[in-house]
Formats: sequence, structure tokens, C-alpha cells
Amino acid sequence: MTHGSVRRAPFSTSDNADAEVWALMMVLTLLLLLLPFIPGLRSIPRWIPIHRLIWRDYYRRAKRA
Repeated sequence: MTHGSVRRAPFSTSDNADAEVWALMMVLTLLLLLLPFIPGLRSIPRWIPIHRLIWRDYYRRAKRA
């Protein structure tokens, strides 16, 4: 019997999946907390100005005021 196309959840086969999920969440939390101090990642908003789409109404009103 082959398991060629069977897909499983990432932590479903591990005995200590809770610890692995906890560790992954801590890594992601640290990455989010340290985001302002990581030079390449903190520049992404300047490269992709999505915030301007979200705040465009505010910018229009601020210009008129």
C-alpha cells in the first residue's frame, strides 16, 4: 500500500505536536515583535504602499482641510 497522494496536517503525526505548535507560534510572535528592527522586512511598506489604498480617503480629506 502506497501513500503517494495522501496529505496530512503538518503536526498530525507527531507525538509532541503541542510543543511544536507552541514553538512555531513563539517564533512567529518574535518575528512580528522584531519586525521594526529587521532591515529588509521593515522596508516592505515603502516598496509596496498598500497602506495608501487603505487610507486614501483620509489622505484626500487631510489635503482639503
